[in-house]
Amino acid sequence: RGSHLALLRTKIAENVLEAKALLEKLLAFQVEGQFPVYLHEYPLCRYAGLGSKLYPVIFYILRDFHTVLGDKLRSELQKLQERYSLPAVDSPQTPEEWAEFLIHAQLTGQDKAPAFQSWDPTSLAFIGPQRQERGEPALTLYDLFLGEWGGKYSARALQDHPVHLRASLIYPHEAIIASRPMQSLSSQFWGSGHPTHSLMLQTSGQVSESKDSLRITLSEKEVQEEVEVSYFCNLHPETEIFINGQKATSFQLGDKVQIISKDRCMDLSFVLEGEGKFWGHLYRGNRPGQLSCRGEEKYEAYDWVIGLRTIQRSSRAFISLIFWAESQLGADLK
Repeated sequence: RGSHLALLRTKIAENVLEAKALLEKLLAFQVEGQFPVYLHEYPLCRYAGLGSKLYPVIFYILRDFHTVLGDKLRSELQKLQERYSLPAVDSPQTPEEWAEFLIHAQLTGQDKAPAFQSWDPTSLAFIGPQRQERGEPALTLYDLFLGEWGGKYSARALQDHPVHLRASLIYPHEAIIASRPMQSLSSQFWGSGHPTHSLMLQTSGQVSESKDSLRITLSEKEVQEEVEVSYFCNLHPETEIFINGQKATSFQLGDKVQIISKDRCMDLSFVLEGEGKFWGHLYRGNRPGQLSCRGEEKYEAYDWVIGLRTIQRSSRAFISLIFWAESQLGADLK
């Protein structure tokens, strides 16, 4: 586990002894190289992929601390390592996959630069579809990798989080992360990381993108009373949404929807190509991939939803979403 490696990396005698004692206890629950996720499940081991998670931890323990382990513990860890492997990550897309890519790259000497192309050093966030925790992108090990190597962490990365248990896998690296990546109009991120704001498109239609607009081809079907196009913008006290310059909860095709925050101002307008009747609504909700709506927060809303409801339309219709934006910080959106 990452916590064992973290204790060893402190190089404090008391912590090293604690790590060795914990490793010995953990190895007692080994079942042919596998471990139960929960001790009460022993000897049942349900997680077949655990080996790939343990491999880098064991690798670094044996590489950096073999002299303090003792013969017995070192031998047991070596036998365990022989059972495991760390597969390469092909075509990573999500921040979780990019984190595994970087772990593999550290061990093999593979070029790490491809992982930097999806990181925005200004908003301190992965640029692309990802899960959400409350009003910000969900914290992943990728955020910690790039925060450490870029020399700057987002505020959410410094709050207690379970992903910190794996942070001991991050080793020093001289990375050049200077330029901001291109952003799609269907997913926008801005801010300084204190917090990171986002705007995400959700639609069942096919999306094509030009410089300042999206063209959404709606599905060929009869539709009534269904929200087919929506944007999710994280709720935050410094962000306000206006319709044609006024506070409102509904809008029509052609109206200007304005998103105004401390760091960025954006205007959206929905235009119909084809026949149909649509009505726009502004309400609170949660984007797909929101992780925090459970337990006491089950009914909380963390997003503004800018939704276009289909009242009636032809079986085939197109929605053009015209997008204007300017940054109050002087940086271009694209």
